[in-house]
Amino acid sequence: MKIAIIQSRLNGNGGSQRQAIGYAQAFQKLGHEVTLYTITHDKERCFPEMTGGLDIVTAPQGFIAPRSLHIPFLGFINYARYSRAESNAARRLAQVIATDTDILHAHDRIAFRVAAYYKRHIRDIPSVLMMSDILTKSWVTWRRAEFDPALRPSVKKRFLNWLADSYEIRRFILPHEVITVLDNRTHKWVKDYFKRNAVILRSGLDINHFSFVARSGCSKPVRILMAGIFFLHRRYEDTIEALKFLTDKGYDVTLTLIGNHKSDQQYRDYYKRLTVRIEELGLTNRVVCTGEVSEEELRHAYQTHDIYVSPNHLQSWGLAVFEAMASGAPVIVSKTAGASEILTDGANALLVDGKASEQIAQAIERLATDSKLHAMLSMAGRKFVEENVTWEYSAKNAIAIFEDCLRKEF
Repeated sequence: MKIAIIQSRLNGNGGSQRQAIGYAQAFQKLGHEVTLYTITHDKERCFPEMTGGLDIVTAPQGFIAPRSLHIPFLGFINYARYSRAESNAARRLAQVIATDTDILHAHDRIAFRVAAYYKRHIRDIPSVLMMSDILTKSWVTWRRAEFDPALRPSVKKRFLNWLADSYEIRRFILPHEVITVLDNRTHKWVKDYFKRNAVILRSGLDINHFSFVARSGCSKPVRILMAGIFFLHRRYEDTIEALKFLTDKGYDVTLTLIGNHKSDQQYRDYYKRLTVRIEELGLTNRVVCTGEVSEEELRHAYQTHDIYVSPNHLQSWGLAVFEAMASGAPVIVSKTAGASEILTDGANALLVDGKASEQIAQAIERLATDSKLHAMLSMAGRKFVEENVTWEYSAKNAIAIFEDCLRKEF
């Protein structure tokens, strides 16, 4: 089978880029011909150790932004101009996709446009959308308001978002044969919002990339880790607040935050807010924000920290949770994160309610004071990932969906 994987930007080491590259490698190992199509590719920043054996094709001219990207007080016009620039880049990328491709596998919002354009103007072949999140304007603004009420849109803004979404859904989402999602919550949202039945297809990881280091009790100080781009849904503040609960009780704990907090204004704003709160709580000497790190440094962090915490709220998956488990770190995961759907509290992870700092503190305290529990979760976590969260498993399920599409069974 000749597969075109479309990921609009390979310009960083985020989860969406890792997912597209992981599928490409896994499909190749299963004997399929794979090309990864992208608008921009930063060979140094985007998993250089993973992309060497892949056929990667970029769009001619890349992404050309409007000359004046932002016009004050004209938000909808700004959106329309930027959306047109995205569509132009998507069209250029679609035009370089091989005409003998069997199936399109699109991985993000702009990739959906690429696939739709290819189907409409070049060749109508089956396409599968990998919908990690509902990325319509209405949904994105609603989720941001969930984290910061000051970002709640006006009635006018909601109406304009609805207009933009109506066009986007009709032109770029509904034409595709299959929508796959990562969790049950997104599955419900797709059914409610798009009136389509999605297929749950969870991403995997390359278990051989992560060396297992068995744990047998926490170190002193207890070393806690969180990793990921500084999106608001990370809820890093919940673990920072938990750290204060623990230090007030006399525990010696430190926290390491790994992730990009510089390349986008929303990341910078969130990072600034967190640093202010860290200072207010008197935790400056206990919290380290490293910024973006290499894959090797991230794997080392998984191996050398005692506990990995994922307080993510309304996130569809959370691959870092399983990377930490593969490395032997016991994990604490929010029940409002997609990863929690396949984990079992007390058996392979500790699960806590969303936005619950005290519960996170209690879970850390359990692991810090119970070396048997710490060791058991370390071993059980690795075993769970080996059996349930591999690229081979995910890729075989994806290929079965592709084959059904080619037989016109969807």
